[in-house]
Amino acid sequence: LVMVTFLVATWVAGAVLDFFPDPRQPGGSYLGFGIVFGVAALMGTLDILVHLGVPEPKSYPLRHELSITQRILAPLRGKDFRYLSLALGVWTFGVGMVGSFGVVYLRRDFDISYTQLSATTIAASIGVILAGLQAGYVMDRLGARAYSVVLLLVTPLMGAVWFCLRNEPLEF
Repeated sequence: LVMVTFLVATWVAGAVLDFFPDPRQPGGSYLGFGIVFGVAALMGTLDILVHLGVPEPKSYPLRHELSITQRILAPLRGKDFRYLSLALGVWTFGVGMVGSFGVVYLRRDFDISYTQLSATTIAASIGVILAGLQAGYVMDRLGARAYSVVLLLVTPLMGAVWFCLRNEPLEF
């Protein structure tokens, strides 16, 4: 339900942004952005109001012999955890850096519409859903650690497709 809502909201946001003229053009308007961000703010506020009715679980007093800093730093004593945390941090930063500029590149250099950007996001999300189903199957046979290592090595290579994109006709 959450994913379907996300996919529909992504499509609607793209359509709303395309409905209003580009603010960089004469007679353009930021009204489309105002509507999208206004609805997002309204839904976020409604989410808070809905969750006000959810009772808090009963809390139990905990005895802690260690300070909060010691408890936070305790996992970092393990060498494997330190290396994994560092590797995931660097990897996530690298993938996130590339991913956030892809939309800007497509919009600026290819002049694609917001609806097309929405379609790209929706297609990627559906790909994640379908790949996730297969990932569980492969992970059960290969093992979670081995599968994670393969993904850490292979996933950044998926960004290589950006080097092949050109805003010109392709000839073979």
